[in-house]
Amino acid sequence: MHDYLFRCISWIQKQLYRMYNSTCLIAVYFIFYFTK
Repeated sequence: MHDYLFRCISWIQKQLYRMYNSTCLIAVYFIFYFTK
């Protein structure tokens, strides 16, 4: 049970990390797009 919970938490963290990275990339892209 504990192992399953740990795996679930790590999966959620991975998803959040990926989402954060993509939003960061989009923000950087917009900054470059509007400042050139």
